[in-house]
Amino acid sequence: MMKNTILTTMTISLGLAAMANAAMVHRYSFDTDASDSIGGADGTLVNGASVSGGQALFDGSNDYVNLDASTIAIDTFTTLTIESWWTHDDLTRWQRVFDFGDNTSDYLFYSPVGEPGGSSNPNQVIGLKNNPTEQALEETGKLAAGSYHMAMTFDDATNTIKYYVNGAFVSEKTDVTNTLASIGTTNAYLGKAQWSDPYLDGSIDEFRIYDTVLTAAEVTSSYDAGPNAVPEPSSSALLGLAGLALILRRRK
Repeated sequence: MMKNTILTTMTISLGLAAMANAAMVHRYSFDTDASDSIGGADGTLVNGASVSGGQALFDGSNDYVNLDASTIAIDTFTTLTIESWWTHDDLTRWQRVFDFGDNTSDYLFYSPVGEPGGSSNPNQVIGLKNNPTEQALEETGKLAAGSYHMAMTFDDATNTIKYYVNGAFVSEKTDVTNTLASIGTTNAYLGKAQWSDPYLDGSIDEFRIYDTVLTAAEVTSSYDAGPNAVPEPSSSALLGLAGLALILRRRK
């Protein structure tokens, strides 16, 4: 009986670990407000930002969501995935889906229509700055107005940022020496920049933070499942559960 109890406990524990295997640590689904259903880093709707139909809505004037930056503590991550389903309604340059950091000296942001160096050909930009050096992944061409799934991964150990749109790998930067530890924990904005750049005109359906690097297959799987689905256990975790289940059956 004792062995069966132990094995049953192990099975439950492994099952819980499997469900957390994707390491999602913050999740904002905007069902009724900007609360974090996993990590407790609840957000605040600012200057008229609203929630309707499971989305945070922004009119591009001065509204945004202010997340609890100190609880998120982006500077404690060494691996990170940020994932979101979102929409932008116009192509005003330098709008942000998110912008984390202390100020314009240290930040981590994503803009679907950036303008690096004053270029007349706007790009998609992921910026990571530790004063005085900004390192950016720039993907040629702006994202047209519309709805998108975006994921980006950061790995300090390999100096790599990877960028995905609608479940597909787009590009990577493999010489990023700025680390996540350099990003401050004063601000964590959705729809707002730390610079005096335009606010997001659009909406965010789902915003997630993971403390690990999702693989390309996991990003694709998450995109296919959609914003309302919880990530499935990994295959290795499922195999572990199956093995324990078989042991339990044999001990009956």
